[in-house]
This record gives sequence, structure tokens and C-alpha cells, in this order.
Amino acid sequence: LAVSRTSMHIMGSPFRAVISADVTDPGTVMLTGDGLFRTAAGFNASGKIQVRDAFYNVRRVGGDVFNVLAWHKDTRQCTRAVPDGECLVCTTGDADCVAIGATIGYYKPLVVRGHAAHAGIGLYNFSYVLTVSGTYKLHMMLGGAEAGTRTFTRSPFTLSNAAGDLDPRASTVSGEGAGLATVQEEASLFLEPRDKFGNDLSDSRDSTQVNLCDEKSSCVGSKGGTTAYVFMSFFHYGSKVTYPVASKAGNGNSGGEVTPIEAEARPYKTGSTVILFTMNDVGKYQ
Repeated sequence: LAVSRTSMHIMGSPFRAVISADVTDPGTVMLTGDGLFRTAAGFNASGKIQVRDAFYNVRRVGGDVFNVLAWHKDTRQCTRAVPDGECLVCTTGDADCVAIGATIGYYKPLVVRGHAAHAGIGLYNFSYVLTVSGTYKLHMMLGGAEAGTRTFTRSPFTLSNAAGDLDPRASTVSGEGAGLATVQEEASLFLEPRDKFGNDLSDSRDSTQVNLCDEKSSCVGSKGGTTAYVFMSFFHYGSKVTYPVASKAGNGNSGGEVTPIEAEARPYKTGSTVILFTMNDVGKYQ
């Protein structure tokens, strides 16, 4: 900083001046990272927040408190218990409802709170974990205002949370054929693939093809793949005989002492798989 008189510097001029950024302006905050737009159930999604003042100067200090909220857009998700959020009715003075313009008495969708921590030089790391698949509105807020409104990445964001990997323990079986069948008549049941959180995989990368294995030892697939390998068998309570299931598309298992039950797996429109099979003997099975 130069101070002069009649082209002559005064004593000490030029001076060294340090100009610091002003207080954080929520509108100029820069938000980055895949966690603003997409994630998968159970995954630790993350991104970065760079704070700046009203003139877009980067701040070098922390102290800002960000509110990270993900709201599920489907209120029906509140009909089942979830491990990572809460479903409440908006009441007077509810800051979350005010933040999204929800009126008193409105039944909130699933709300999941994230975290933001200062990482130095005005940079923050945010993170969150969602376990219910679907579409969310992700709000990044500071002092009650949406962040980034004067930038290209503006809060709130439309966030897609995909289902996780196929988990056989959480998958379900349904349909008439799961409890009743007639000898020599084709019966059917449905396999509903789900991840470990109970999300169906109809809209995920694991809305997959199901292959029936003729032998349990051959039911081996790669983790996270797009094919589910299923081994089926029927235990007859009366004769104590276990009937293996052979795929109609395969060579069967005719070499054994017990005639296998032939079955076929077909993709169904909801992302589930229908299993068609024909029983050979009457009786009660497991």
C-alpha cells in the first residue's frame, strides 16, 4: 500500500497490508462432490464445502455451522421403521419444516441428517449415510439459508440413492406357489431380490438375472455382479427325501437316484423373478 505526496512516499511507505475475507456468504459457498447428486444404500457419501464472502473471496478460517439434511420425496417411506432417520409431523417453530417451506401439520418424509467438519483453510468436508433407497432433496444450509445460490451448484439438490448389493438373507419369496402346488401342473413363486436394508432392487444395477443351479457347489458368483445364482430343493416330510431342482434350460440332474423337479427362472416386470416349477409327488414339502 503506497502513500505519497507530490510523488514522494511518506515515511514507511509502501506499507504491507493484509486484507482478510469478510464473513461467509451462504450464496457464494462452493459445493462439490458426487455426494451432492448420487449415492448407494449404506455408502458413506461425501463432498466438500468451500466458504467465501460476498465478494467470492475465500475465507481461511472455520467456525461456520452447516446444516446437512436429506429429505426422502416419498412420504410412504414413513410407514416402515428405518435405522437412519425419522418421520415426524411439522409443528410450530420446526426449523427443518421452515427450511423447506412445509406447513404445520404436514407429515414429513424421511429426514436424514449429515455432518460437516472444518478441514482447514475455509474448507469443510460433509458426509452422510442413507439406507432407504429412492429420491431425496439434499439441503446444504448455513444460517437458515440455502448454500451456493450464487454459484452453479445450488442447494437444494436432487439426490438419487440406489439400493445396495443383493443380499439373499433379506430377499423374499411370495406367490401362491410358495405354499401350494398341484401335481403335474405348473406352479409359480416370486423371488424378490433385496439389499441388506430391505430395499428392492427393481431400479438398481442388481435388478438382475437369476440363474438356477443344478448343484449347490456350482452356485458361485462374483460379489456385486449382475447375476444371482440360486440353488433350490424340496424336502418331502413323509418320505424324508430331498428333491433337487434342475433348470429346464440345463442338462438336469438325471444321474441321481431322485428325479429332480424341473424349474425355470424368468425376469418379471417389477424387478423380481418368477420361478416356474412342476411337482411330481403329492405331500407336504419344505
